[in-house]
Amino acid sequence: MNVHLNPVFEVILPAIEKEKISYWVYGGVAIAAIKGNFIRENTDVDIFVYDEDYIKVINLVEIIGGNLGWTYKDRQPLKGVRHKREFFPDHEKHDIFSVIPVYKFNGKIKFVYDKDIILENILTQEKRTIENHSFFTPSAAFLRELFICSWEGKKLSKERQQDAKIILAQYQHG
Repeated sequence: MNVHLNPVFEVILPAIEKEKISYWVYGGVAIAAIKGNFIRENTDVDIFVYDEDYIKVINLVEIIGGNLGWTYKDRQPLKGVRHKREFFPDHEKHDIFSVIPVYKFNGKIKFVYDKDIILENILTQEKRTIENHSFFTPSAAFLRELFICSWEGKKLSKERQQDAKIILAQYQHG
């Protein structure tokens, strides 16, 4: 399952690590990693990096992605501030990899979405493995807080309901 993501796990993320840049996988792949295996077809891998590393990461992935036949698109900055670059396999409509910056704010981490989210949990890197692919995510507590803050008051799709069950069950068990 999700073999189309192999270039991300086998080429892109190791290249970022080689440059000694901290990154965190979040979203559906990170939640699957908490469970220890993929729970559905994931179209892409989303990461965030510190704002000061954002340009280094997108430049690196632009070069490597170009060698893989990927193109990219920059999204309109949210609130005129937060950038997002999405990378697409040749002739595909959906991205395979995306990068957003997060901001250090009074010793905490700030995400810029429709509303700013400032998380109370400390940001740490936890190495997780799915199908022989190892990568970094935030802690389960951090992901839980981000999930709740991001989706609070919104109608959840079946996929997001499935994610909620996993992240909330993880929180209840540890």
